[in-house]
Amino acid sequence: MIKCKGNVIPSTLDNPRLIAEMQSGTTHVGEEAFEDNNLSHSVDTVHFDKEVVANPEAIKAIEQADIIIIGPGSLYTSLITNLLPTGMREAIIHSSAKKILIGNLMTKSCDSENYDVKDMLEVLEKYLEKDIFDYLVVSKEAPSQQLLANYAKGGQKFMQWESCDFSDRKLTLIPADILSDEAIEENPNDIVKDRNLIRYDGSKLAEVLIMLTEFHNVLKYIKK
Repeated sequence: MIKCKGNVIPSTLDNPRLIAEMQSGTTHVGEEAFEDNNLSHSVDTVHFDKEVVANPEAIKAIEQADIIIIGPGSLYTSLITNLLPTGMREAIIHSSAKKILIGNLMTKSCDSENYDVKDMLEVLEKYLEKDIFDYLVVSKEAPSQQLLANYAKGGQKFMQWESCDFSDRKLTLIPADILSDEAIEENPNDIVKDRNLIRYDGSKLAEVLIMLTEFHNVLKYIKK
C-alpha cells in the first residue's frame, strides 16, 4: 500500500484456528465465521484454539523498530490475529517505538459492522492496552457518494471519525489528505472478488508516515 521495501515476517510460525466468543455465549470457529455470521458488535473476545507463540524474528523486528504501524485491515481477522501470539502484546507495549494506528476507511460486514474509528481503537486497545497509540491517522475526506452507494449494497459504510470523542485518549489525531482519487473499475474477469474500490493513496500515506517518523527522530535527538 505505501510502496515500501522490507521483509515480511509472520507473527507466528504456528497454524492455529481463530475462535470468536460471542456476547450471547455462542462460539464460532474459523475465520470463515466472520463471513457466514453477523458477528460485528456481538463479539466478546477472539482467541486461538491452542497456545501460539510469537515468531522470535517478529519480536526482534519490533524491538528494533522506530515506529510500529497497525492498520488498515480487517479488524478481527487481519489485525487482532497478529496480536494474539504469546509475546507479541508484551513486545509492542514495551517497545520504545512510536505506535501509529491507521483507521480503516470502511466498515466490514461481520467484522466491524456499524463501527466508527473510536470503536476500532477501543477493540485494539483491548488486546494491547489503553493509550498504546501515539498517533491516529485518518482520511480527512470521505469517499464519493457514488462509491459509498456501491458499498452500501453490501452493508458497508464509511468508518466515521469526526463525531468521535478522543479527548479521553493521549494520542494525536492526524486527519490527512490520503484518500486515493484513482478510478478503479470493477472487472468481471478479476479472480479477486470484492476488490476494494475505496482505498488509501499509498504515496500520500507514506508521506504522512515519513513525516511522523522524522518528527519522532527529531524529538529523540533533542532529548539527548
